[in-house]
Order: sequence, then structure tokens, then C-alpha cells
Amino acid sequence: MSLVPLLFSDWWEDLDQPHRLFEQNFGLGIRPDQLLNPSIIERMMPQRDQRLRSPMLYYRPWGEMLRNRQEGGTSTVKADKDKFQVILDVQQFKPEEINVKVVDKCVIVEAKHEEKQDEHGWISRQFVRKYIIPEQCDVDQVSSSLSSDGVLSITAPRKEKRSLEFFDLLPEDPKFYDKMRPPKKDGQATVVYFHVTVMGLDSIDENSMTYAADIFFAQTWKDNRLRLPENMTSEYRLLEVDWLKNMWRPDSFFKNAKSVTFQTMTIPNHYLWLYKDKTILYMVKLTLKLSCAMNFLIYPHDTQECKLQMESLSHTTDEMIFQWDPDVPLVVDENIELPQLQLVKNYTADCTQVYSTGNFTCLEVVFVLKRRLGYYLFHTYVPTCLIVIMSWVSFWIKPEAAPARVTLGVTSLLTLSTQHAKSQASLPPVSYLKAVDAFMSVCTIFVFMALMEYCLVNIVLGDSDAPAKPAPPPPPPSSSIADSAKLDKIFDIAAKKSPAGPPPGPTPAQRARIRALNIDRVSRVFFPFLFAVLNVTYWIMFAEYI
Repeated sequence: MSLVPLLFSDWWEDLDQPHRLFEQNFGLGIRPDQLLNPSIIERMMPQRDQRLRSPMLYYRPWGEMLRNRQEGGTSTVKADKDKFQVILDVQQFKPEEINVKVVDKCVIVEAKHEEKQDEHGWISRQFVRKYIIPEQCDVDQVSSSLSSDGVLSITAPRKEKRSLEFFDLLPEDPKFYDKMRPPKKDGQATVVYFHVTVMGLDSIDENSMTYAADIFFAQTWKDNRLRLPENMTSEYRLLEVDWLKNMWRPDSFFKNAKSVTFQTMTIPNHYLWLYKDKTILYMVKLTLKLSCAMNFLIYPHDTQECKLQMESLSHTTDEMIFQWDPDVPLVVDENIELPQLQLVKNYTADCTQVYSTGNFTCLEVVFVLKRRLGYYLFHTYVPTCLIVIMSWVSFWIKPEAAPARVTLGVTSLLTLSTQHAKSQASLPPVSYLKAVDAFMSVCTIFVFMALMEYCLVNIVLGDSDAPAKPAPPPPPPSSSIADSAKLDKIFDIAAKKSPAGPPPGPTPAQRARIRALNIDRVSRVFFPFLFAVLNVTYWIMFAEYI
């Protein structure tokens, strides 16, 4: 080994440290005492040592880093509540000769330069250091910086807060958790509690027998196979809803639903809670289009019962049972208003069904809807009665006015037919007679009978008309005025001598007209009286439904 490099170096500067000929310090850590400003160190040194120092000597801020003492020689690694940091001395390398990369959860620092000459001779350097990034630090946010005097700093900030992962809830051995099996305890069926909040009922369509409902649907069950998070201090904790795909959940479905719409504005309207006793609550907001079997026998005085049914799809009552929440099973908004129906009652019930494959648990909400009669009273009953009364006007028109009476009767009949068709527009074609059909049919019969009454009047008036008597022939012309005067005297004398006869009676035509007028007079009383009796009977029959 050559002593030349040693002879030409400031060997007196570091007599307090072991000195080796080929010692090359790089890729080392920094000690806290090396962060002091060199000018401060120089003032603190004895006077004799200060004289030994060269006035041209350059001090790096990290100057003492270049010596490998027994307590040094390793990287400086700092980890606090905010970050994880590594500090390395790489003064012997250019920036392009240094490579920092993150592989998996490690930071790898590589530095290499080819052979070059320094104060010791010709030398090539290379080092590789690997640092494991703590789990609480964010691997994706690792950054590095190189100072002007060759100090490399690598920083990995801590994560904001470690989020709870699904596997933190599973048993230590995930093999013991089967998401397809209900969490039965002591062989007893799993109990799932239901709660329904009804926020709206609308779009009730009698023609398709459907209605729409906006609800909050909550299911609660206990799964003792899960583990509680270590940092859980509150009564419950919000979980990721996507975890339900990997957990057991009730396979409930809406039995009488035509379609189900999940609300996504402004965010997906559902959440998942985990309680301290390992109870899970899943709440979701849905818009349902449901079928409702309606009976229109006494329409429009009817009361319908529409149901919301929830049933298990694949679990029998041996494995799972649905029950209503013992505290608050059902909440219905009191401000629900329907245009033609009134929500008079609602209640919960059990609808467990027996199939060939077993008993499947089922719960239902029943809405009792009573039809509002006001709309039909002013749009169906009153106009229909007025049309019937209008047809009776013909009884006051003289029998000879055939065009007026026939036109009035036919117009009333056609108007009533249109009114009847309008009242059936929103209803499905059913095979039985409805109450409104019976009323409209009776009114149609009354209008038709008014038209037939005029036919009878016209027949009576026409068949009794006698043929007119021929006019007497004109007297022959007289020869003279004297003869005419004589004849007048003779007739006057004969008339005075003959006795007076009875007055002449009504002609057949007059008698026929009198009979026709009598028919009209009877109809003026009979038709209104009979129509009033039938109306009273009709409304008495349906008075209990009003």
C-alpha cells in the first residue's frame, strides 16, 4: 500500500479517528451532532487546533459524515407520526448516477460510477441499499431529494389513517367463514328483523293494477362469526357497502314487485352499519312498482288492499326467519296524499308460504286505500242524472213536434253512451258488473224509455186520425133573387118549428190528441218518481261505503 495519499492529505485534521488508506465513505447515515454549522464547531475548538486548520479548507454542512466511526456507518432513518425518512451521503456520485425506486413495499437506492481518479488514486464505487417502508406509510407518495452538497433524502409520508379492510372483520382463519350459510347459533334459525319507512305512494293505475312506492328498507341481523375492529370505540361503525358481496346477507326479494329502482342521486342511497354486538344493519332507499290485485265490483265505492311483500328466495324457515322490528316495524308518512284514493289504514302481517320445496318466510305491509267519491260524484253521477232529466223535457213538447222530440231523445241517448264510455276508460275490462255500470245502465234505460214514450204518443196520435168528410156541392144557380128570398123564408120557418138537437162531440182526431197528451202527463210524473226511487235505493245500498 502506498503512503503517498496519506502524506499529501491534512492528516492532522482527524487524528482522533482511525484512518485507513483505502477508506471511502459513501452511502452512510448522518448523526445528529454532524448537523452543526462548521463555523460554530471551529469557535468551540481549542486555539491550537484552530491554528492547525487550513484557512482555505471547505466545510460541508454535513462534513463529519465522511468519517466512519464505530457508532456510525449506517443510514440515518427517522420515523415519526408524520413520515418515514432516510438520509444518505452520496457526495461521490453525480445525480445521474443515483437511482431511487420503489419495489413492492421497499425503497431501493442504487449508486454507481465508473473508474475515475481522486486524491487516493483511481477508484470505482457502487452500493445498493434497501429500506422496508412501514405499513402505516403511503408507498405511492414516496419522494426523494438531493442537496447541493450530496445528501440524499427519501421521505414516505404516513397514511392519513389506516382504513378498515374487509379481512379485518373475518375470523383469523377465513376458511371458517362461509358467506353462503346463514350465521346460525346453537342450531337455531337466523332471525332477520325488518323495518320499512314509506315516504310516498303514487301512480296507482287501475288499468294495469299497479302502484308505486318510495321506501327506506332496513334489514338487521347478527353474525357472531365476524370480528370487531380493534379501534372501534363508538356504538356502531360505517362499513363499505361493497363488502356485502363477500358477506352473508339475507336473500330477501319483493315478491309482488314489477320493477325495483335503486336511488343513486346524489350518491348511492344505501349504507351498512356494524354494531358492537356484531349486529349488522343494511339500509337502502328504493322505488318500487308493485302489483295490486283489485276488485271493482262496487267501483267507485270500492276499498282496495295493496300489499308490499318480502320473501326469502332460497332459505327455508329452518335456516332463516323474517320478523318485524319489535320497536318500530313500519313508518308511513302522514303527508301522503293521493288524487283519487285515501290511505285510511296500514298494518304489517305475516305471509309465509308453503311450497313444494318447503316453507319460505315472508312478511308484508298492507295499505288500505279507499276511493274518494267526490270526483266521481261531480264527473259521473251528476252529469248522468242531468242527461236523464234533460230527456224528460220532451214530455212538455207538443206531440205534433216530432223532429224536436226525436232529436232530444237521440241526443240524450248518445251523450249518455259517451259518458258511460268515459267512466270506463281508466278501468280494465272485467267480466262482472260494476256498481257504476248498473247505475249507468239504469240511466240509459230511462233515456231510452223516454224516446219510446214518444213513439207510443206518435202511434196513438196517428192511428186515431179519421178521414176528412168531402165538402158539400155548391147550390145550383137561382133564376132570380126573388126565388132565393122565398127559399130563405121557408128554411127559417122550418128551423123555428123543429126541436134543438145535442151539440156536436169531439172528432176522432181530437180524441187521439187528448190520449197522447194524457200519456205525456202521466210520464211527467211517473218517470221522475221512478228515477228518484231507484236513486234512493242505489245510494242506500252503498251508503256504508261512503
